Amino acid sequence: MANVSTVTPGSSGNPDTINPPQLLPLFEYTADSVHWLLLESDIETTQAGDVYEVKLYGYYEVAAKDKVTEPLFEHVTFARVLQGELSMGEQLDMPVTAVAIQSDHVNPSGASFADQLRDAYAIAMN
Repeated sequence: MANVSTVTPGSSGNPDTINPPQLLPLFEYTADSVHWLLLESDIETTQAGDVYEVKLYGYYEVAAKDKVTEPLFEHVTFARVLQGELSMGEQLDMPVTAVAIQSDHVNPSGASFADQLRDAYAIAMN
């Protein structure tokens, strides 16, 4: 994420609109909401002052042996940042971390599937 001005393309002969600076994600994607469930979404700031949007997704079904899951997203788009807003030659990263958790009935108390996924993740990461 960065504090940048963006450009909204004009249509039908209208000029582009330059939007005022604001904290925005630099990378955008459309998650597959049929197979993946957004469990958490947070904004985190590192000690160096870098700001990240952190999202946690869970897969809607148990993956059988040798099953390949559907992709979370197909493509990533860079934000329409106004030229000159970022340093020339600056390298930008979109880190993606995958964690597979093997568990049955982590939370059989009747909690929602999303809560069960959150509980499994919390247990596995501690």
